[in-house]
Amino acid sequence: MILFKLIYVDDDLEDLDFFAEALNSIPENSIKKTELTVFNSGKQALPAILNSDAGNSLIVLDINMPGKSGFEILKEIRTHRSPEELPVMMFSTSDDNTSIDLSFELGANLYAIKPDNIKQMMNFIQNAIDLDWEKFRAQRNNFIFNPAKV
Repeated sequence: MILFKLIYVDDDLEDLDFFAEALNSIPENSIKKTELTVFNSGKQALPAILNSDAGNSLIVLDINMPGKSGFEILKEIRTHRSPEELPVMMFSTSDDNTSIDLSFELGANLYAIKPDNIKQMMNFIQNAIDLDWEKFRAQRNNFIFNPAKV
């Protein structure tokens, strides 16, 4: 079975735990085998991200973090890897157009609004893992994923 690699970067430990809990709550027979790696700082995550295998991986970045923001990490990733090589999803509680536009301009593959309950988080993770990242191309009309509206 193919292993899907998911890297989640967020400075909020509760959000990291919530994400892991939701992933572990998805029945194994309804999801690809997934390896989750979490980091609570951008500085810590960046070397691991840049050294990760490009195939079958997804990077999920919180935007507002001390030290290095999600935008700064995304910008550094895109100097080394294209959106086709290494998909990056920006993950925020905000649906602010400025953040969304900047994420798109910096080369994020998708912008997702953080879910606020376990079912929405499970749905978000499953959709993120099931998406065909090799074929998906971000356009303004398909760039925002809001689990509350699915």
